[in-house]
Parts: sequence; structure tokens; C-alpha cells
Amino acid sequence: MTDSCLSAKLQNTGKCREHNSVLALIQSQDVSDWIDNKLKGHDVIYYVGASDEFVEGTWEWAFSGEPVTISNWAPGHETDKDDDCLAIYNKDPNVNGTWYDVKCTLQYNFICQQSASVPVVG
Repeated sequence: MTDSCLSAKLQNTGKCREHNSVLALIQSQDVSDWIDNKLKGHDVIYYVGASDEFVEGTWEWAFSGEPVTISNWAPGHETDKDDDCLAIYNKDPNVNGTWYDVKCTLQYNFICQQSASVPVVG
């Protein structure tokens, strides 16, 4: 997956670029936990930078091309055939942000990440 593929689907990537950042890559449990803590109690959906656009069910981080190796999928939501983008939804305040396979064209919030820093929720 390349920056341009995901950018064509997610207009929010332009907002990340305005801040010299990209959609967040959650490549460690520490980063996942940090994001979950920031989102806890917010009933909002956020895009992050992963997609299964090329091979359904095979998730990779769009800006690095690396496979997604950790996850927090909501039961039954790891793969939906017409949906290709990963979003985090913290619907239940008692559960950390769960991951969903969603359409890339929906108007959700997003989480950007600057190089060598913790992601920024926007």
C-alpha cells in the first residue's frame, strides 16, 4: 500500500500532512494503549493508517507497507469485503478502543502521527 492509494480514499490524510504527519501506525502495544487511554470515554470513531485494500483480510500500515502485527478487533469486524480502512471506535467506556474494518470514504475523525513521536488525536 502506498501513501497515494490511501490518500485517494481518505481526505483526512491531507489534514495530517498539514501538520507534517501521517495517519497513525499502531506498531506496538504501548502505542495502542496510549491511544486507547486518550480515546477512553469519547464515543467517536477515528481512522488510523491501515488498510486491507489489496488483499482482503491482510492488513498493512499504509505509509510503511509493514503488516499489522497487533490488533484489538471488535468480534466479527476484522474483515468486511467492501470495507478497506481501519478505524478505532471507543463505544463502550469500559472497553479499550476496538478496531473495525470500515469504508474509507466515511467522514470520521482521524489520528495523525509525526515521525518519532506519539500519535496526535485530531
